[in-house]
Amino acid sequence: MLRGDLVRLPAWLQQMVREAKPLLRDSLAMSLVTNVLAIASPIFVLQVYDRVVFHNGLATLLGLSIGMIVVLAADYFFRIVRSRILQRIALEVDVALNRRVTDVFMRLPLSELEKRPTATWQRLFQDVEVVRNMLSGGAAVVLSDLPFLLLFLALITVISKAVLWVVLLFVAAFGALAIVSGRMIHASQAEERDTAQARDRLLAEAVQGRATIKALGLEPHVRPIIEKTQSSHIDQSIARGLLNDRLSAVAHLLTMASTVTVIGFGALSILSQDLTMGGLIAGNMLASRLLQPLNQLVGTWRALGAFRAAVVRLDALFALTQDRQTTALSLDAPEGRIDLDNVSFAYGEGAPVIRKLTLPTIRPGGITAIIGPNGSGKTTLLKILMGLYPPGEGRVLFDGGDLAQYGRDDISRWFGYAPQETFLLSGSIRDNILAAAPEADDDALREAARLAGLDEFVRLLPSGYDTDVGEAGRRMSGGVRQRIGLSRAFLRRPVVLLLDEPTSSLDRAAEDRLRQSLTAYAAEGRTVVVVSHSPALLSSAREVLALPLSGPARFGPAAKVLQSLMPRKDAAAAPAKRGTADV
Repeated sequence: MLRGDLVRLPAWLQQMVREAKPLLRDSLAMSLVTNVLAIASPIFVLQVYDRVVFHNGLATLLGLSIGMIVVLAADYFFRIVRSRILQRIALEVDVALNRRVTDVFMRLPLSELEKRPTATWQRLFQDVEVVRNMLSGGAAVVLSDLPFLLLFLALITVISKAVLWVVLLFVAAFGALAIVSGRMIHASQAEERDTAQARDRLLAEAVQGRATIKALGLEPHVRPIIEKTQSSHIDQSIARGLLNDRLSAVAHLLTMASTVTVIGFGALSILSQDLTMGGLIAGNMLASRLLQPLNQLVGTWRALGAFRAAVVRLDALFALTQDRQTTALSLDAPEGRIDLDNVSFAYGEGAPVIRKLTLPTIRPGGITAIIGPNGSGKTTLLKILMGLYPPGEGRVLFDGGDLAQYGRDDISRWFGYAPQETFLLSGSIRDNILAAAPEADDDALREAARLAGLDEFVRLLPSGYDTDVGEAGRRMSGGVRQRIGLSRAFLRRPVVLLLDEPTSSLDRAAEDRLRQSLTAYAAEGRTVVVVSHSPALLSSAREVLALPLSGPARFGPAAKVLQSLMPRKDAAAAPAKRGTADV
């Protein structure tokens, strides 16, 4: 698709063109009028030289001048109308395409989103601008003028047939230049785009980790890497710029050569009485008007190449598999039972993180804790339980049904989730909590904040829940950000609550309050699953799932599993004598 030509458009773009067809038709009509009006100037020159000058036709000159004034006014009017039409097309394309890209982006599976760096997804939204500008900008005007070249060729045949073959020769030369330049610019743009993506990816990482870079003095290490990627991008940009300059110089040379050649052979035709003076000047004007779009096409080819690349990337985005958004049948409120049936999961082609894990039913009414060393797959398993990652093998059963059959909307309503790193948007504390359920009232907001241990803190703030959290929540401490995330998880009072290290940024008092909240919440008949090594939370857990780095997992009553993981008494005796205890 779109390899070597711009004719075969993907279905989504064809649909967009069909929806804008009335406006495109109007724009083409305006182009027809402006190109027809462009004939007036050569005709005016022809008549002035052949009739007015040689026959002293002052009355004819007056009439022609009045006619040209009318033509110029009409040309201005129709060009403005065409510009307004193109702006309308740009608006409709921008709205429709932005909405579609956003919808698809939001519906992509988490595993798909994590495959590509942030800069890749940002570029997709820049591609929307490229498509919009192509369908409504200067390139669209150039392409809309190309069909009318036949009109100028026909007029040259009538007025200046003696130089027609010269004009055809330069038309062929410009066509060949456009084809060659298109291929060269496409290759140059691909290299420049790759270096730009590498630079943007590194800059995004540097901005995200700016606190660590400053704190640890990593500038001497990071700066050369940034400078190297920036240098590579600059080199490619310069190479592409030099290529454009050379092609533009060749196009300019052909333009000048066409003028000199037409006038030279036209002069010989005048001497042989095959052409009049007015016919030569008019023919030269028509030849310049005919070759102008071809000259612009050489310069416009960069936009055409960017358009082709943007359409390919957007088409690849729209072809990706998306999350199921809705469930086929409306369901009653679920109980919250979760089973794992021979579940395995691996990132890409790597070794499995979860290996053939089968668990008895995780029942409502208690807290289930997941423990294990770093890299054992605790966070990954939590995302599998919520359907963010589909299992590579096996099934996750929710109330006895495969979780994969449920839509993302239903899962988000039934499951509450608080990741280890809390994500906040710029705005107020209220905005960030209500983002999970904009329809929730103030009572629900306060209750969720109370369960998370946030309400008491917020009441001490001058602006209360309207306090601005700053960019990505940077005005809030780590503990406050975590409690905002927990409030968001509690807001809909979900049947299943999944928490990843919910006390990692909390003090002892806040940790104990959260333990009490989770115990009471589970006692209401809800399923609570936490990834945690907190003694306070583990002491309230009903069951514990211990994930090892290798070997079988252990699952059962908390006291039994924790006891089996404790070191033997003889191994623990030595540290005990030194006045220390294992946690």
